Amino acid sequence: MPGVVADFIAGDPFIVFDEAALALVDEELHRLARSPLPSAQARLLAPRACVLGDTATKSLFTLGHDGGAMLERPARPDVVTPGDACAWMAEILGFVLGVERQKRVFEEAPPIVTAEPMPGNDALGCRVWAAARSLPRNHVAAAQHVLRRLLPPAD
Repeated sequence: MPGVVADFIAGDPFIVFDEAALALVDEELHRLARSPLPSAQARLLAPRACVLGDTATKSLFTLGHDGGAMLERPARPDVVTPGDACAWMAEILGFVLGVERQKRVFEEAPPIVTAEPMPGNDALGCRVWAAARSLPRNHVAAAQHVLRRLLPPAD
C-alpha cells in the first residue's frame, strides 16, 4: 500500500500529521526498497495548527477532538479504519485551512483610524456593535465592514 501511495503522490505535495508521521512513511518506503518521498513535498498539519494557536497537537486524535475542529469521537474507537483516520485528518485540514484563510483576510484589512458611530439604535445593532468592539484590533475593521452592509444607517 505505501508503494501505491508513493506512486500516486509522485512529485505532488502531500500532507502528513507531523515529522514523526513523515518518518514512518519514509521507513515503510525504505522497507519496500523504495526511495523516500522528498521532504520538500511534505506539508505538516500539526505545526500549521500550532501557528494558529491550537495547543492540542500531540496526536491526530487530540488535534481533531480537543483542538479547534472539535470533532466527535468515533462511534467505535476499537474499529477505526485507515479511511476513518483519513476522513478525520481531512476534517482537521479543512478547519486549519479555513482559519488560515480568515487570518489572511483579517490581517489584510485596513487599520481603523477613527471610530464610527454606533450603527442603528435597535438592540441587535447594540449587541453586534459591542461584540465588534471586543474583537482583537485586526478583526474590528472586518466587523465594521459587515455592520455597514447588514444594519441600516443611524438616523
